[in-house]
Amino acid sequence: MNDCGAPYYGQRPVVPLPRNVLMTPQTHQPTLVSGASSVRGTVRDQAGAPLPGVEVRLIGAGGDVVTATTDSNGDYRINITAAR
Repeated sequence: MNDCGAPYYGQRPVVPLPRNVLMTPQTHQPTLVSGASSVRGTVRDQAGAPLPGVEVRLIGAGGDVVTATTDSNGDYRINITAAR
């Protein structure tokens, strides 16, 4: 007989972790490479026509702003130097 205030306790099943579970957070630090790089692309209107003379801005984490202007084909390229 159970006393009205006494709880019942059941045993929970033990479920093993899958083999591919990481026990530490996944980081990508070893794959990051510092150095110069670039960002490039093409600016187009809704119809797909290139837009020349558009200013493209790239804003870095530190607030640095680098700009480029699209050429007659709507293409731009921004060169990025390594942060120090």
